[in-house]
Amino acid sequence: MAATTTPALPLLAEIQQLATTRPGPLDPPVVVAAWYEAKAALLDRLADSTDPEAAGYAEQAIRAHQHAIDLRQGKGSR
Repeated sequence: MAATTTPALPLLAEIQQLATTRPGPLDPPVVVAAWYEAKAALLDRLADSTDPEAAGYAEQAIRAHQHAIDLRQGKGSR
């Protein structure tokens, strides 16, 4: 029997990538902002799911996206 790929696998890979590429304290704001944009994109994917916590993911995605904007504009802190 051939192995099948589940739809969740790419999502799990995305979660792992986000977890392993978290910026450090010496990274410039542009790098941190890019990481927050990636986090927002992941949270947007989760918000589009049927998960009971989807609304919470949507709120977190908005905050992550805004934080990235603030960092790029020099308004936010890490």
